[in-house]
Amino acid sequence: MAIHVINEAKRCLNCKKPMCREGCPIHTPIPDMIHTFLEGDINQAGEMVFENNPLSIVCSLICNHENQCEGHCVLNRKGSPVHISSIENYISENYFDKLSFSGIENPPDIRCPKRLESRYNRLRSCRYNHCGNTCTARI
Repeated sequence: MAIHVINEAKRCLNCKKPMCREGCPIHTPIPDMIHTFLEGDINQAGEMVFENNPLSIVCSLICNHENQCEGHCVLNRKGSPVHISSIENYISENYFDKLSFSGIENPPDIRCPKRLESRYNRLRSCRYNHCGNTCTARI
């Protein structure tokens, strides 16, 4: 496991009113995700993130975190915010690597979220272009 990701997660203050979540346009459950990750249940943290946003692996790379979740982090006022993008990307990549879809058997410790499974069947009909990507995100 990446030590820097764990150290970054430990910096989270687990605020009662998480401004990072309010700064996120899709309201990712950031404090819950980090808390679950630190408890050692990366699979549950991944499921939590994917249930909220099936494209979290992409968003963790391209989202403007400095102005959204990280920009609203309380620690940002005192210097350096928690690098939520690194944590989300690590969890998302780990979970995505273990995920499987229809026709492929899931590993015993990972189950594909029902919401994501039903969407996958509709994804196959989308074309791979900008319009298809937008449709895919909406499904």
